[in-house]
Amino acid sequence: MDEKIRLGGVDYLQRIVERIGYMGGTLLSGVSYAGWGVPDNFLDDKRPYWDQSIKSMREIIKTAEDNGVTYCVEAVNRFETCLINTAAEALAYVAEIDSPNIGVLLDTYHMNIEENNIGDAIRLVGDKLTSFHTGENNRTAPGRGHLDWDEIFGALADINYKNRIVSEPFIMQGGEVGRDIHVYRDLIDNPTEARIDEEAKYLLNFEKEMLKKYNMA
Repeated sequence: MDEKIRLGGVDYLQRIVERIGYMGGTLLSGVSYAGWGVPDNFLDDKRPYWDQSIKSMREIIKTAEDNGVTYCVEAVNRFETCLINTAAEALAYVAEIDSPNIGVLLDTYHMNIEENNIGDAIRLVGDKLTSFHTGENNRTAPGRGHLDWDEIFGALADINYKNRIVSEPFIMQGGEVGRDIHVYRDLIDNPTEARIDEEAKYLLNFEKEMLKKYNMA
């Protein structure tokens, strides 16, 4: 890999972290520990990509520490990255960085693909879980698919989770995001603005009820 390209990426992320801190923000999360997607030349060994990412993150995390920002790495499914696919891999990555300013983001949609047991994966991460995304097995709103939300919120309660819960439904085809994540059909009927607002209200009420059920509200 061209070292100038790597350093350019490090500088770009450092400047983002600095601006988050300047605005009073405290968290950067997502797939920003590597390029999104799987490299065309990827074979059977992710270690070279892993080592490059660790090398870069050790430089970026110093900026996060200086600016009071937690850098949160997301485990996503094998079709979106080759680097961190599971909770265990996210924990291993965080352990190599060894900083109080790095944590794990888990997402139920990705976990449904990669984990043997979603509740066990949540409990495995424990207090390293600094952000959490909810989405159904097909990326509709929680409660519309077949995921076991009692298992999920029960596990969050088990680890006394108090951080962000962000829902990420992707229900419409089209646009850059729709193309990137392969939404080739609308996932709700008649997705007008009013209909989407109704679904957002349903989603909010569903998660509020789950939080109450497990004494997290």
